[in-house]
Amino acid sequence: MGFMASTNNLRLTSISLLANLVTAGFFTIIGLLIGPISGQFDIELTSVTKQFSWLTGSYFVGSIMTFFILDYMSARIMLLIYAVVIILTAICTVSNTSYTVLPIILGVIGFLSGMAICIAGTLISKIWKHNHQQVALLSQDAAFNIGGVIFPFTAAYILAANMHWGFNYILAASSLIVVLYLIVISSFEFASKQQHEEGNNIKTELNLSVALAGMFLFLVVVGKYIIIIWLPNYAETYLDATTFQSGELIARLFGVALIGSIVGTLLIAKVNLTLFVATAVLIGLLSSMQLTKMTDLKGLMLMVSIFGLSLAVLWNGFVAYGVALLHRPSHKHVSYIIFCGGAGATITPLVSGIFVESFGVIAALNVVAALYGIVFLTIVVHGTALRMKNRIK
Repeated sequence: MGFMASTNNLRLTSISLLANLVTAGFFTIIGLLIGPISGQFDIELTSVTKQFSWLTGSYFVGSIMTFFILDYMSARIMLLIYAVVIILTAICTVSNTSYTVLPIILGVIGFLSGMAICIAGTLISKIWKHNHQQVALLSQDAAFNIGGVIFPFTAAYILAANMHWGFNYILAASSLIVVLYLIVISSFEFASKQQHEEGNNIKTELNLSVALAGMFLFLVVVGKYIIIIWLPNYAETYLDATTFQSGELIARLFGVALIGSIVGTLLIAKVNLTLFVATAVLIGLLSSMQLTKMTDLKGLMLMVSIFGLSLAVLWNGFVAYGVALLHRPSHKHVSYIIFCGGAGATITPLVSGIFVESFGVIAALNVVAALYGIVFLTIVVHGTALRMKNRIK
């Protein structure tokens, strides 16, 4: 029974990791797809950017709805719907010729992706405990970063070959065939095996930790998507980068993030989680301050690589930060934190598009440092307050 349970846990973990990988295929190449979509439908770049609010906004809505739906529908059924519909919708990106249908396609993909990532975080939080839980949650970020390395590179080749931009989404969705197989052979009866541990002090602390984790994720995700959306445009406009070089920028960003995630996954059991998160955010703060000061593509590549280390802690890093003190994390705790990240992803394409129209790309990229600065200072203050509280006790 122990071996079978362990095998099933690995299957469920694989589903969670693949969901993160596929989601990266939809979200990390936004900046690369703006140009081709603009050309296909003869629409301004900033207008196309705003359309991706349907993708990110629906992701946000999907995470909210999952907060409630999981109380009434099984995770298996929801994941089956996710995999099948995403595959069919990805195919529609190539066959679609109407600009008015594009928001619907992006909305469906975003909603189901938000739902899947929320379920993935819930599965990990329930089937693993303590250090194993933190490692598994950070492994999801590593899976997302793997996608962030693979899909910008493949997108650059697909677009350079003058193929339809929708083939990028079909490529990402193809991994869901494996997910479908794992869903069918896996057991989702994990909730009944939870230990019922309660503690008033832990609950009180958790509320603040979860609230802060949500705020941190919101601000960091806004900064991340500003980089993903506008850095390729900045490189092509100010540094004469080619489309392939712009794709390499984003791939480099997630390549370093992947390395950071792997190292973080190995270290998280030995290093204080708050220190780990604070260090990653500090790296993001310092490197983002230098992005627009680079005068050549080589320097920008270096700063992007350093900034990529900050992405080693993102969605699931902050989920781990929020639920670290909880004995029995539920899908509602995970949903709330992901909900905040989804809110950040939702507003970024629209707000950043308006911001760029008024102040320019350089000003938008400089906002990233301010956001990371707020997160870093708040982590330091919260950590200091916790240490003082523990000493008094």
